[in-house]
Amino acid sequence: MQDMILIEGLKVKGNVGILPWEKQVPQFLLFDLKLYLPLQGAGEQGDLSLSVDYAAVTDAIIALVNRQHYDLIETLAEQTCAQLFNQFDRIERIKLTLRKPAAIREAQSVGLHIVRHRL
Repeated sequence: MQDMILIEGLKVKGNVGILPWEKQVPQFLLFDLKLYLPLQGAGEQGDLSLSVDYAAVTDAIIALVNRQHYDLIETLAEQTCAQLFNQFDRIERIKLTLRKPAAIREAQSVGLHIVRHRL
């Protein structure tokens, strides 16, 4: 399966980190997602129900980030994938890159990349 919906540079402000200032000061997080699912039917029939609404995906991520403080971006990344699999049953695989641009002053950003499959 190579069909995917791509969301790049989703910028969401939230509280993530273990340092005292990170628990108090919201910082921007950058999400890049590749959502793998069959898209041919949606393209041929013009039917959004055969795809995934990327606006609904971004709304779900924003709500998740705003729900609580996360000590680790690893936790937020895992919960993001779990939420998307739970809410959007057409998604078969997710590639997620999550960055914290303000975490290390000397670095452009720090972050992680994970790949998860629907169980």
